Amino acid sequence: MSSLALQLPNNYVEIEGTEMEYIDGGKKSWYNSTNFIGTAIDVGVIAISGGTSIFSTVAARKFIKQYRGQLTRVARNVLLKYVGTASAGAISSAIDIALTVGGTSIGGMIAEGLDRADGKNDGYVFG
Repeated sequence: MSSLALQLPNNYVEIEGTEMEYIDGGKKSWYNSTNFIGTAIDVGVIAISGGTSIFSTVAARKFIKQYRGQLTRVARNVLLKYVGTASAGAISSAIDIALTVGGTSIGGMIAEGLDRADGKNDGYVFG
């Protein structure tokens, strides 16, 4: 026989499921992953702001091109003054859609911030 055979330890401790969750650092599941939380936030932002902004996206594009060099706050105030609150919703949902297509999103950034806030940057919020 070879000396490379598997050798089991002489002593061991049985750990229950609840103790294992404590040792692992919490329960990691689909509902507290940063991807799920980020997607849920994105869907909420797009649903809230996208529904009110359909009729004024053309006017919003003109103003965005005109005030491209300005701060976002200034451009938003000008849009609110001339076009109305619907264009502000168009801008926020357009930014969120562009970030999502680009690989990140507003919800993803918020979820990543929550993940870092819990002290363990492991892809799970409070998990």
